[in-house]
Amino acid sequence: MIPERAETTVNLARTEPFRLGAAEVRPATREVVTSGARPIVLEPRVMQVLVALARRRGEVVSRDELVESCWRGRIVGDDAINRCVAAIRKLAPAWDHVAIETIARVGYRLDGAADPAAQDPHAERALVAVLRFETLSDESEMAHLSDGVCEEILQAVVMRTGLRVIGGAASFRFRGAEKVIPRVAEELRATHVLDGSVRRSGARVRVSAHLIECESLTTLWSERFELELSDAFALQDAVAEAVVAKLRLALEQGAGGLSLANA
Repeated sequence: MIPERAETTVNLARTEPFRLGAAEVRPATREVVTSGARPIVLEPRVMQVLVALARRRGEVVSRDELVESCWRGRIVGDDAINRCVAAIRKLAPAWDHVAIETIARVGYRLDGAADPAAQDPHAERALVAVLRFETLSDESEMAHLSDGVCEEILQAVVMRTGLRVIGGAASFRFRGAEKVIPRVAEELRATHVLDGSVRRSGARVRVSAHLIECESLTTLWSERFELELSDAFALQDAVAEAVVAKLRLALEQGAGGLSLANA
């Protein structure tokens, strides 16, 4: 863990390296290092946000607190914070059991194991690929909403099920006709695929999701959710929560040989 410091501002040069899941974070050089991969260098502000969240791992950090610790209290728009969090989220799945949860209208919470080797070895049997959900409406707004729903679901599955999950950079590239389960399984070595679709009907959004076991091409679980579109971020969070709740139930019932590390 990162040593507690008296000051609230994140000083990268004075922050010691620390472990986050399968990654070593080196704030002074802005590097994130994982085994067998070249170091990834983050932008200074992105690294500051990562350090601020990691200092209070498992706790909710408000947007105001992030502004105070990373921007020294300067007035910044929500887009600046969203951009930093999005950059971290793109990398986090590759670090094993690391995710950032959005707390609607409050802030963010980073959850991650300090030592991934401590996870239940039985969960290693499954490797889940969350595919980008198909958008069944023509509006560009729905495409953005669908992307957000998929990101939230991927992060929630990583954080709340204890399963190994393939990073979105790899799994989200499969679209339309490319979503052939044997191909996904071969290229990503996935044992299970979580896929779905998003459709708008007036002021409501219908999200369908299903879990497929790759070897037998069997649908283990399928569910449909309908919610109001009034708050896009709250909608993404609600769908992610619902999908993970149903997925956990399927896993606890032993669907397809999957097992939970933190059930």
